[in-house]
Amino acid sequence: MRESKPKYIAQSDVRKIPKRVTFTSAKDVAQAMQDLAGSDVENFVIFSMTIRNSVIARHTIAVGSLSGVEVHPRSVFRPLLADNAAVWICAHNHPSNDPSPSPEDLELTHRLTQASELLGIQLLDHVIVTQEGGYVSLAERNQLRKLCETETIEGAGS
Repeated sequence: MRESKPKYIAQSDVRKIPKRVTFTSAKDVAQAMQDLAGSDVENFVIFSMTIRNSVIARHTIAVGSLSGVEVHPRSVFRPLLADNAAVWICAHNHPSNDPSPSPEDLELTHRLTQASELLGIQLLDHVIVTQEGGYVSLAERNQLRKLCETETIEGAGS
């Protein structure tokens, strides 16, 4: 059986947050993603936030396949700029139930971190969730800081 092609979302699926929710940890982000944790395809979501970490909106940027999702930085930053976000968090689910970041996850995070620095909208975390309630936070593992400090990711294509 052929894997379905990724579905690209021209305009992000926006969920305005009715009451200002404030994220204080990656666990809060993982809980906010539980509606997608059981999905059989990867979903890439961003949370645009105020300087005090109050969520302005949640945007589904891309829906992929069982084993990946293609994310374009321009699709990520368009809603962040429109929301006038000061900081943001990205998150996606792993249908495999293994929350470990793949090399592609790390490369994407590195690219998004570089773009964030240029635009002045700080990336606070990249959280990966599973349907069993597990999650990995790149910030909690200090991987986000390390990605910010490196110019390129070893093993990534040249």
